[in-house]
Amino acid sequence: MSVRRFGTQSLARLLGNWQSPSSRAPLWRQLAEALRLLILDGRLALETRLPGERELATALNVSRTTIASALGLLREEGYLQSRQGSGSRIALPAGPLHPGEQTLSAPSVNLATAALSAGPEIHQAYRHALTLMPQYLSYTGYDQQGLVDLRAIMPAAIANAACRHRRMK
Repeated sequence: MSVRRFGTQSLARLLGNWQSPSSRAPLWRQLAEALRLLILDGRLALETRLPGERELATALNVSRTTIASALGLLREEGYLQSRQGSGSRIALPAGPLHPGEQTLSAPSVNLATAALSAGPEIHQAYRHALTLMPQYLSYTGYDQQGLVDLRAIMPAAIANAACRHRRMK
């Protein structure tokens, strides 16, 4: 897989108006939150290399300390992987997305929603889907005939469901 690099100006444009003067959160935390949202919604693809701290600080008109603190938080949370001299690359956390969000060894019920927590196969499927997502980001998502990949697997899925339904009768 080739490493993609996100340009400084492109990232600044994508971040848009990330600073909220009315927020009590420090700038570095606001920046970390804005970057986290770009990662989670797929606008910053996995394995994409971010610009250097100096370039980013200049483009966003903030101190390098602000950038370093924001990237440090994302690194701690598992959203970035960094190596000296290689920069920082987008990643997904291996564990729960929110600190303190731990699951019990057995499936537990979330009493706020009365639902079981998602199993590991759901998390694995989500991670896999995120790796495939960049190839679809250049499209509008409104193809009258649907995605080619989906059209290819649907007949077999429908036939399997029909067979299972017939066996149940």
